[in-house]
Amino acid sequence: MAILKPNNFNMKKINYFMILALSVISVVFNACKKEEDETPTPDDTTITITEHITSSTTWLASKTYIINGEIYVDGCTLTIEPGTTIKFGTWGSLNFGYDGNTTLVANGTADKPITFTSSATSPVAGAWDGLYFWQYTLQNSSMTHCLIDYAGTNSRGAVCLIGCKITFNNCTIKNAKTTGINCDYGTADFMSFNNNSISNCGTHAIEIYTHSIQNIGTGNTITCSSGYGIAVKDGSYNSTTSNTWKKQTVPYFINSTITIDGNLTIEAGSTFKFAAGTAMEIGYTSNTYFSAIGTTTEPITFTTSATSPAPGGWNGIIFYAYTQSNSKMDYCNVTYGGFNGNTNNANISLNDVNNMTISNCNISYSQAWGIYKNNSNFIDTGNTFSNNALGNINP
Repeated sequence: MAILKPNNFNMKKINYFMILALSVISVVFNACKKEEDETPTPDDTTITITEHITSSTTWLASKTYIINGEIYVDGCTLTIEPGTTIKFGTWGSLNFGYDGNTTLVANGTADKPITFTSSATSPVAGAWDGLYFWQYTLQNSSMTHCLIDYAGTNSRGAVCLIGCKITFNNCTIKNAKTTGINCDYGTADFMSFNNNSISNCGTHAIEIYTHSIQNIGTGNTITCSSGYGIAVKDGSYNSTTSNTWKKQTVPYFINSTITIDGNLTIEAGSTFKFAAGTAMEIGYTSNTYFSAIGTTTEPITFTTSATSPAPGGWNGIIFYAYTQSNSKMDYCNVTYGGFNGNTNNANISLNDVNNMTISNCNISYSQAWGIYKNNSNFIDTGNTFSNNALGNINP
């Protein structure tokens, strides 16, 4: 049988098409590979926190942390670097010291604050829950140069201390749905509270117990809508050391009767507004030195919290037998007290008190007496009285 010779033309044609096909495959493969290589990698600068934290860790300024639910930090130390941003979903919150001794170190700087804010594109007040410090939060916990913005979904406030004490300095709280910072439960307090800014809160800037007022420090700038300021919860001041309630840029609102036993100074320029039926009772159970010395330009004001003040808007200031004779009220405005108009009611009542000084005070608009004395005497110098229903001083 004859062997046919290959057709050179056909072979060349076949080779040409094979090479062309391989070239096309190569181009397609390389194109796909290039497209795959250019697919963006996940953003490794954003970290979503989904598990509770039980071992000490540091959050880095180079990362943004996302929290969409309740995260608990227990039995460890969480350190947050200056410049770090933490963003929260609607019910996002950080809870410290709920179930074990815990320390938060969140110390930013003036040029690198630590930011706690909403993850929403267009956040509003209450866009996330808040920061909660529970009873096992240690006293070395500290927040300085931090911004807490748009928090307070829960009525407890943007920042809530529950039976613990922390340092809180040079921080800003704004756009809270309700309270800015709430000292909840009796032992909640500040180790230090200075140079903070609180603004645009839905209700009070601060809620605090009577025995902790002296720990609200200096340099704070607080702005509130009318009728809000620093809400003082029920309780008593009872101290063996001398303390000062400092002037702030908003009034103190007294929502229930408070008692003062121990040495206390009230700073010039301070304002106290009392709810109906409440009073300030001084020196009832132990020796008490009370000093409320204002100035002509910065008097101390004690008055009603009512939107439309009227005589009898609150009970008044009541001094008892343990009030020391060196106690003094000077350049104070005491107005709209004397609730019920009873003959033993007054803006200022003295019960078994001897030789304290009341001077240069404006005492007016009592529903009863301006000053009522019960087995008492006092040094009366330069006071002015007006519009007291039963008279200035009882006989």
